[in-house]
Amino acid sequence: LIDGGHLVPFWNRPAWERSKLRTALDEIYAAHIPPGLGRGPYHPSDAQAASEHDEWAGQIAGIDGLGEPEVREYRWSIDYTASQYVGLVATHSETRLLDRETRDRFLIELEQVIQDHGGAFTLPMRTFACVAVATD
Repeated sequence: LIDGGHLVPFWNRPAWERSKLRTALDEIYAAHIPPGLGRGPYHPSDAQAASEHDEWAGQIAGIDGLGEPEVREYRWSIDYTASQYVGLVATHSETRLLDRETRDRFLIELEQVIQDHGGAFTLPMRTFACVAVATD
């Protein structure tokens, strides 16, 4: 980066603690996704702590030529129908690694719980950005 240029890596994560369907969806995940399979960012039990973001900012701060990074958070939301959400979850590694029978049952139950709650839901989201300025 040239002097004064900005490095701005960012990432998006669901804000599950603000989701009305978190508990219902989490029960389905718990019933079908084995603990050893890992938890992707759309897993309702995922709750990245602020300290994780501070740690990442600290790693960037340790790079010569970059000034002190600032972590910013932006809140927004996205609406999903049952089929849209199931289509998204079907692409995630933790879902793809399930055997076919378990995966099919998991996705059917996810879709059913969303249908039972009106057929759609709003998923609160967060975008985290870590802004660092290049210095000489």
